[in-house]
Amino acid sequence: MGDLEAREYSREDLLKIKLIWKYLAKGFKHKVAYEMALEELNVGVGCRLPGIEEGRN
Repeated sequence: MGDLEAREYSREDLLKIKLIWKYLAKGFKHKVAYEMALEELNVGVGCRLPGIEEGRN
């Protein structure tokens, strides 16, 4: 066994992980869970994802 290393995460990273887990727990695939989490994060701060226009999915 080697030495333990610790990594510090920002509040945004922690929130992103929580949101991804929320969607994974609901049964979404990893890629979809990640995309939905990012969308929820961006909506929460009033931003849009680049390249996505309203009304077009």
